[in-house]
Amino acid sequence: MAENDRDALIKSHETPNKVWCSDSQATIFETMPELTISRRSFLRGSLAGITSFVFGNSAFAADSKRQCRLNFDEVTANHLDTITVPTGYNWHVVGSWGDPLWSIGVEFDQITRGTAASQALAMGDNTDGMEFFSYDGRHILAQNNEYVNRSIIYGNRETGLPENADDIRKGKAAHGVSIFEVKQLDGQWKIIKDSQYNRRITAASPMEITRPAAGHEFMKT
Repeated sequence: MAENDRDALIKSHETPNKVWCSDSQATIFETMPELTISRRSFLRGSLAGITSFVFGNSAFAADSKRQCRLNFDEVTANHLDTITVPTGYNWHVVGSWGDPLWSIGVEFDQITRGTAASQALAMGDNTDGMEFFSYDGRHILAQNNEYVNRSIIYGNRETGLPENADDIRKGKAAHGVSIFEVKQLDGQWKIIKDSQYNRRITAASPMEITRPAAGHEFMKT
């Protein structure tokens, strides 16, 4: 078969409207799925898996016309104090620290930075991980509240530190996990107050430790 005939055969099998990316356009997010699949195949220990690992990944890297998994332009690195998204995308805030999850809660007060009582009914601080769940047509967002930024949460005082019992309770209430329902309204995702799925798990939430770890010296505080 002549070289140009092979090219014609390849093109005849290409699906219209596919977006193709060159090696120069590939990012770590492009190659990661292939690497993950190859590693899993390799670990299975089968000959087919090893073959896939050795040859499949090389073919992926060498193919100058592979389909892009992420169909958007790369974002140029910058130092702007904002969120930068690809062309054609937009972003907005769904919820912030101190936003109430129930209607009996009070709206966040920038001057007082809230109290223990208001924080117990509001979103926690310092999220560094979250998970989005869809259940029975509803959408629930769960986010961890790793720790508190003391200079911010106690920013209504010069020390930037907890100074009384209520401050301590507020800090404990800002830790943990925030779980709440969200819904897209007028093109934006918003918190649904008073949802049956809304919940706060804090440093003051009772927990039971079971199984072999129960009662171990390392689990006692």
